[in-house]
Amino acid sequence: MHRLNRNKRIFYVCNKKIDEDTNREIFSQPIACRMNYQPLSTTGEIIASGNEFINRLVVYTNPAKAKNIHNFDRCYVFVEPPKEYDKFCTEADFYVDGEPISFLNEARFYLQRMIGDVDE
Repeated sequence: MHRLNRNKRIFYVCNKKIDEDTNREIFSQPIACRMNYQPLSTTGEIIASGNEFINRLVVYTNPAKAKNIHNFDRCYVFVEPPKEYDKFCTEADFYVDGEPISFLNEARFYLQRMIGDVDE
C-alpha cells in the first residue's frame, strides 16, 4: 500500500555537504523525488491530525532510492524550491530526521518541519 504509484508525490531534496573553505553547511541543488509520504505525530507512529498534521512526515520508498537520503538533508515538500540556486536552502520547509531505515523491499525515513506553526 505504501508504494503504490498513485500515492507518490513529488518533493525536492537538497543533500547536505560541508564547504571546505568556510567549514559551513551548504546544500546541493534540489533533486526531485517521487515518493510516498504521510503525516505522523511527534510522539510515535500515530497518524496525526489537527495542528500537528504536517509537522512530521514519514516517507516510504525502496532501499535503492533511500541511499541518496541522509540525516539533516533539507527538503521542499509543501513549498516550491526557489528559481535561483540557494546553497543554504533557507526556504526549505522540512529536514531529514535520522538516517533511512532499510528493510528487504522497503525503506523509510522521517521528515521534521523546520518551522513550528502553519500560520500562512
